[in-house]
Amino acid sequence: MIPQTFYILLNDDTEQDSYYHANQLGEISLNTFHTHEGYAVLIRLIEEFPDKLKDVKIIDSQKTSYSIEEFLDTIKPYKIK
Repeated sequence: MIPQTFYILLNDDTEQDSYYHANQLGEISLNTFHTHEGYAVLIRLIEEFPDKLKDVKIIDSQKTSYSIEEFLDTIKPYKIK
């Protein structure tokens, strides 16, 4: 399986911004979702700034878009590290 990487984009972010480490949610590899800095950003938004969630866009390395719920459902079967 080719590792799949997910990115978080906020209101003013472009797809070019997704390449910054802070925008990387993490990567699925070997039955594990390996978190990156963007995952902590997403969790903080969920917990502390739910009003900002409408501005969140999640894409993967193939440019497929996900809602927050779809993303969380996608990583649910994997061990989170």
